[in-house]
Amino acid sequence: QKAGVIPVTVSIVFAWIASSLCGTLMADAIGSIKGNHDFSRQVDFSAAFRLIVGKDWYVIAEVLFLMSCAVQACASLVEAAQSLDGFIASFLLGRTGALQLYPTLEFITWDTSGCHEETEFVAESTLEDCTPFHTNGPLICSAGFILTSMIFLPLGLGHLKETIAVQIFSMLCMFVLLAQFSYEFIYRGLEYDLPWVGTELSQLAGVVLFNYA
Repeated sequence: QKAGVIPVTVSIVFAWIASSLCGTLMADAIGSIKGNHDFSRQVDFSAAFRLIVGKDWYVIAEVLFLMSCAVQACASLVEAAQSLDGFIASFLLGRTGALQLYPTLEFITWDTSGCHEETEFVAESTLEDCTPFHTNGPLICSAGFILTSMIFLPLGLGHLKETIAVQIFSMLCMFVLLAQFSYEFIYRGLEYDLPWVGTELSQLAGVVLFNYA
């Protein structure tokens, strides 16, 4: 909203082209490995990097790659746990619970009594009271976190190709949610004018690239 229509559109198109080229070049590199022109060998990112550039650079790349995966996994896990806590409190039990480990050891609960009505557009900064446990300590173990871990742990124990059915199902769910998301915007409309070029671009690159990541 602050960046404007043109900068946002340009950023999304750039990220789309860049990510598409990355995927294409990665597939081309894996296919260029001797004996793998038909992609019959089990070659992943790490194996391809080691075979193409050698062991020394492979170690550096692998460390950076694992650090990147860890950061994305932590952020995604927290977001998924908060969403699941919100779902439990909104539609299942009326509230959700958590064990706070720091700064005090205690059992805490959260409900949606402080949330805004969804019929009004409000500034994003005023929606903090609808984020589960945002006023509690920095280290908690919530019901949503435990359920999220139980759901994803079995998937993390196998290879990517062993969970292809789950990946396809997730992709289909994403398209359904995108359609519903777009419908909400079209149905509600915009109660304010968006600038073609805004004055605040500091958040633009981070938001676009994080969502593509």
